[in-house]
Amino acid sequence: MILRLQSFFAGLLAVLTAALLALGAAQAKPASGGYQLFEPVALEHQHAIQLASLGNFDYHAKVASECCNAPNKGPRITIRDHYEHHKAMTDDLKLQLRDQGYRVSDKEISFGSSCGTGRCRPDIVYETPDGKWGIIEVKTGNADLTIRQSEIYPQINSGDAIPRGDVARRFGLDPGVPLRDQGYPNGIPIEIRTFPGAGQ
Repeated sequence: MILRLQSFFAGLLAVLTAALLALGAAQAKPASGGYQLFEPVALEHQHAIQLASLGNFDYHAKVASECCNAPNKGPRITIRDHYEHHKAMTDDLKLQLRDQGYRVSDKEISFGSSCGTGRCRPDIVYETPDGKWGIIEVKTGNADLTIRQSEIYPQINSGDAIPRGDVARRFGLDPGVPLRDQGYPNGIPIEIRTFPGAGQ
């Protein structure tokens, strides 16, 4: 009797497993936030089947070149490469400004939102020889303003933003006091400078 039950359950398990596998294969297009199974090009690449997230972010699939026969596009650009490229562009602009007699903050100055939440740090804060202040934000490649920059930069332009921290103090701003209340009633103008990305 036990042997018959074991055989029955083993058969039932095999049928359920086959049904689940068939159901999974039939669902080629998942709903948003699901995962899609990519078939390998050849049996020897079974280890290279990937899952690609289709969530709320941009489509990011980890694709192995041997799986999809992707062409070799040269050296891989790393996050560090992007950071160093951005830093080089920023440092070059700072040097150019200093060569023209501008006073330039060595470090990034933090500015907070007038509503008290969030802060951002523009790449370059400077003062011209005749005492006018300005800000330059460096963007490389296809980079856009961050969410915080999109919220706070208009407040820096209007004078509502609030400088924060010792770097701001050392450069001559009063931390915790809105720009409009410390001599900048019209705020500080911001210029966005764009450059090609690393490896472009």
